Amino acid sequence: MSEKRDQSRNDGLELINDKTIERLLMGAKALVVVVYAVVIITFVILALGFLLRLVGASPEAPFVEWAYRNTDRAMQPFRGMFPVRDIDGRSVFDASLLFAAALYGFIAIGLHALFEYLSARVRGHQRRAAEEQREAEALQAAAEAERAARAQRPAVGDQTKPQTTPTVGIPGRSGVTVSETPTKGTGDEIDWREYEFD
Repeated sequence: MSEKRDQSRNDGLELINDKTIERLLMGAKALVVVVYAVVIITFVILALGFLLRLVGASPEAPFVEWAYRNTDRAMQPFRGMFPVRDIDGRSVFDASLLFAAALYGFIAIGLHALFEYLSARVRGHQRRAAEEQREAEALQAAAEAERAARAQRPAVGDQTKPQTTPTVGIPGRSGVTVSETPTKGTGDEIDWREYEFD
């Protein structure tokens, strides 16, 4: 009885641990999605800023001014890493900006791989939990079927023996059947030793 209790406690702890692990994986996946979105947006802004500076877009245009402003914010850790080269009077090749965009691109690729890994882990975890649930249901159905079969079986003492007539071997004869029921002779007396021959 105590073993069953311990087993049920262990099953409960495994279930709690499985649910906790699944929640942690889902939380990590959500966090990766948020960081991935921020990195992708930053990468797009940096790449856009690099292209606009490379083609010499006018900073007076509202969109270009917005792109340059956001590019400057994202470029804070990378500013001054490489020299800025003027291609002509308006076009600029900013290697620091290109390096920052490439770095954010690699970070985005890594985060995408991490997202795929966490998604696979969550799916595997859910699949394993579903298989364990199906196995438990199958075992429970088998136990119920066995209980129902036992309930339908008759008790050992209830079985009635069919009455058989014993056969006695007599030398020179194939078999003699001794009748256990008394038969009447020609008169009123009962002959208990009457033999019936095959």
